[in-house]
Amino acid sequence: MNVGAAPVVIEITTYQKSLLTGTLLGDANLSFSGRAAQLLIRRARRDSAYLDWQARALAPLVCHARHDYEAKSSNGKFYPASVIWSRSTISLGELYKCWYPNGTKIVPGDLVLDPVVMAVWFADDGQVKQSGRYGGRKPHVKLSTQAFTGDDVTRLAEMLGERYGRPVSVSTDKKGRRVIYGSSEFTFRLIE
Repeated sequence: MNVGAAPVVIEITTYQKSLLTGTLLGDANLSFSGRAAQLLIRRARRDSAYLDWQARALAPLVCHARHDYEAKSSNGKFYPASVIWSRSTISLGELYKCWYPNGTKIVPGDLVLDPVVMAVWFADDGQVKQSGRYGGRKPHVKLSTQAFTGDDVTRLAEMLGERYGRPVSVSTDKKGRRVIYGSSEFTFRLIE
């Protein structure tokens, strides 16, 4: 990271704001210093092509090449990982104030789930699962949301239900983390 460097002013395009929103709903983090903030996105190295695409799409905010390293997981095991980070910018500082008003990541009140936000959020923290038996197996979406409070996850589920006209549910996965599940009807609407 470029610690200590003076913050720069870089305008964020509408597309980049949607991309940032989707990735902040997923795995990205912002760190704040003074008036500016810096974006950090970590991924398993097998997802490095996706990370490289994000870096290109966020240029000139992200100006550093991807860095590959060995990361330590919560269970103490190491795995190959990659990371990108941005310049420290005032525009990301403004975004930080929306996402971390008290220093903890929240879902902003003015969140809009546009198609770019949904595509990036799904690519970051979504998966399609199969449910049912035999010939009746139907797909359903699972979105990981463990970075947020229960109230934020409930609000996200309500927003998704309104946007796609199909109810979604909030539950916990096998590890006790909050997740959003969408029915097969919701899944088909999402991928249309």
